[in-house]
Amino acid sequence: MDTIKTGIKSLDKKRKGGLRGGSLTVIAGRPGMGKSSFVFQLAGNIAECGKIVLLFSLEMDEPLVRKRMSMQGFEAYENNVIVYDEPAVSVEYITQKATGLDNIDAIFVDYIQLMRGKYNKLSSCKQEVEEIVSGLKLLAEKMNVPIVVVSQLGRNADSVTDESELIASVRKTGFREQDTDWIIFPPHMLN
Repeated sequence: MDTIKTGIKSLDKKRKGGLRGGSLTVIAGRPGMGKSSFVFQLAGNIAECGKIVLLFSLEMDEPLVRKRMSMQGFEAYENNVIVYDEPAVSVEYITQKATGLDNIDAIFVDYIQLMRGKYNKLSSCKQEVEEIVSGLKLLAEKMNVPIVVVSQLGRNADSVTDESELIASVRKTGFREQDTDWIIFPPHMLN
């Protein structure tokens, strides 16, 4: 797989055609900034093009996800979006579900801080996120599909208006540069 168009022209142009197979993209922001709505928009746009999307929603149950996607105009494409709404899933769970299906084109996880690591007794939350991110990146590469994850930013992000400082704050939470291909922030964070 080369790239999948996101349906958002500015993003597709920046990424030279869309989301690349094997890539890990992070959508980062504070609570209430529209990260989940943005994920539903991307997943719906991809489904609208006839692609199959796996959406792991750790915060909302499937009926609510379907309702929100329907409100965004994607009801007709709901058969192309497979929703799993188990809380606190692991990379192994996502791998099992994803590799058990044929023709998966993209995977979305909303949101990563609600996932659990393989070793729940890691000494810090940052180490646990590093482990999860590395596992998701390996899965993206193995399946040659893009994986998009949502990440909550800490309170200190409210006062930051420079994109490089925001990227640094995402890195501090456990997203290592070698595993993260692209970081997207809700537009109003950079006003």
